[in-house]
Amino acid sequence: MPAFVYSYDGEFLRTDTTTVEAVENRYLLNNGSFALSGASITPIQQSPWLVALKNEKNQMMATKSPFPANVPAEACYMQEIQFVPFQNSALAYTLCNDTVFRVTETGIRPACVYDKKNGAEYNEKIADINEMAKDNTNTLSTIELFTFFKTSRYFYFRTIVLSKPEKCFFQRLDKRTGEFLSQPVKQDFMELSVGFSDGNVIGMENDWDGGVPFCPRYIYKDRICVQVINAVTLEKLENKGYLKDKPVALQLDADDNPMVIVYTFKN
Repeated sequence: MPAFVYSYDGEFLRTDTTTVEAVENRYLLNNGSFALSGASITPIQQSPWLVALKNEKNQMMATKSPFPANVPAEACYMQEIQFVPFQNSALAYTLCNDTVFRVTETGIRPACVYDKKNGAEYNEKIADINEMAKDNTNTLSTIELFTFFKTSRYFYFRTIVLSKPEKCFFQRLDKRTGEFLSQPVKQDFMELSVGFSDGNVIGMENDWDGGVPFCPRYIYKDRICVQVINAVTLEKLENKGYLKDKPVALQLDADDNPMVIVYTFKN
């Protein structure tokens, strides 16, 4: 399988057909086939596609690149590849294309389009490794989609508005009605988090049981999502005046393992 090969300076070198396939995630589907996500950019290799489908015999059945066919390899730089399994399918997205793709046993199709309105110039330059080396794209972007997940009825998004200070929104799209709701994330929650990795609290304030801000990261199965929180983040929230009425289960000591919070959605 081909892979794009770059130097450590970011220069495109060649298309390599002898290297091991550049795959970051594999998700087993019910019929024995696999949904694959392309590897994030490295100086060594990157898949020429965002997402792919292989059958149970390891034969490639379909691929989806986020770029038009005439784009040169040096402008096919995929940043922040997101791959979200959901039931018998998986969703995939990268910054240079507003489309979220779904791969199933039968192929790859658009699942939704999150129109960031960043413009064609941004979409072109964010995917050009030479432009990224110049750090020349920050002023072109207004909105970034950083994480998302879905249930049987809704898409959930977390987006950043690149203003000063940056603002984050937790959003929900109803697939049946098209209703789109958006909730700003408190600045405190952004300051207490390190990116969107485990333990972050960049989400909605919990007014249900006084627990941690709502920001699931993992899909377990339809209507069930998982969030991970650690003792350090809990302490930071308490020092900011949150969690005054926290559930007993959130009593973590500094040396305790992170806590797994399971959410069950009605829809």
